[in-house]
Amino acid sequence: MTGPLVELQGVSVRRAGRDVLQDVDLAIGAGRSVALVGPSGSGKSTLLELLGGLARPDRGRVVRELPEERIGLVLQGHGLVSLLTAEENAAVPLQAPERPRLARAEVRRRATAALAGVGLDAVADHLVEALSGGQQQRVAVARALVTEPDLLLADEPTAALDAENREHVADLLFALPARGTALVVATHDRALAARADVVLHVESGRLRTG
Repeated sequence: MTGPLVELQGVSVRRAGRDVLQDVDLAIGAGRSVALVGPSGSGKSTLLELLGGLARPDRGRVVRELPEERIGLVLQGHGLVSLLTAEENAAVPLQAPERPRLARAEVRRRATAALAGVGLDAVADHLVEALSGGQQQRVAVARALVTEPDLLLADEPTAALDAENREHVADLLFALPARGTALVVATHDRALAARADVVLHVESGRLRTG
């Protein structure tokens, strides 16, 4: 694939009578990392939703060259199922109807490996409602990575983590582009943003570089 994995062309979004995004152009290529920075409410999360197919623009086009099952998502609020274990949550994307069917043992192996990658293999059989906020955040990261996506979209992926785990998760995420995975991260963490190939500032629904 030589063109962008996903591209926003003149995209605008209006919600509750307010322009959340205005005339945004953005192309995300394979193996690239992009950080979205800006104040809360500036439109960062909406940009990720558009890139991931979770929202539609009011104007403009979203051109996506990969199926949605090849996109990994780390959402604010984690989006975990509280009555499932950490392992069961990590396995959810592997069992999506649009994905090839895997044997139960293989699903478990991949989910456990993803949890081990974020340092949570010891709590794989724990209900996520019994885990700390930081542990739940890492389960969400493991779930996003379990399918080895071509594009990973992460909304404040290190916000709930202590310094040690923040660094570990950052290393994990920013190792992805070297393997060809595109990474887009929305963050208030300047150190995390500085690791990206491109830093884009989102202000009043518009993008600027630098």
